[in-house]
Order: sequence, then C-alpha cells, then structure tokens
Amino acid sequence: MKTKNKKTKTMRRLALAAALLLILALLLAFDAINGDPLSQQWAIHRAIRYAEKLYPWQTFHWDERTAADGQFFNYMVYVQSDQSRDTNFAVQTRF
Repeated sequence: MKTKNKKTKTMRRLALAAALLLILALLLAFDAINGDPLSQQWAIHRAIRYAEKLYPWQTFHWDERTAADGQFFNYMVYVQSDQSRDTNFAVQTRF
C-alpha cells in the first residue's frame, strides 16, 4: 500500500510542476506577441538615453504620437528632440 501512495504523491508533484511550466509558457508567449508595459517603459528609457548620448547638447522625449510596439521582444521607439523639430528618429531595442 505504501508504494501506491508514494506514486500518487510523486505524480501529483509532477502534475503541479507541469501545470506551472505550462502557465509560464503561456505567459511568455502572450508577452512575446503583445509586449508588456515594463519592457515598453524600459525600451523608451533606453531609446532616450541612446539619443541623448548621440546628441549630448539636446534633450529628448518619447514621441507619443507613435506607439512603442513590442512584438517578439523588439521595441521600435520614436524619440523627438526638445530643441529641434528636425531631430527625431527611431530606436529599435531588442531584449
């Protein structure tokens, strides 16, 4: 009788581990397709830092007219200079 009870306990643990892995895989797949707000904000922050490193005499902001899209962990962020309307460009961030 003890061996059957031990097998059942082991099977329950394996089923729990499999369920957790399945949930994690679904969340990761959803994140890869749609993006998430934390990664989006990190991409915006990195894009602004990159632009300010290229042009240290200017300050930049995220161009809100365009969305920071995050499919498959790639974010395309458009930044705009505060001093010059002509200085704007896209920065692609890959995670």
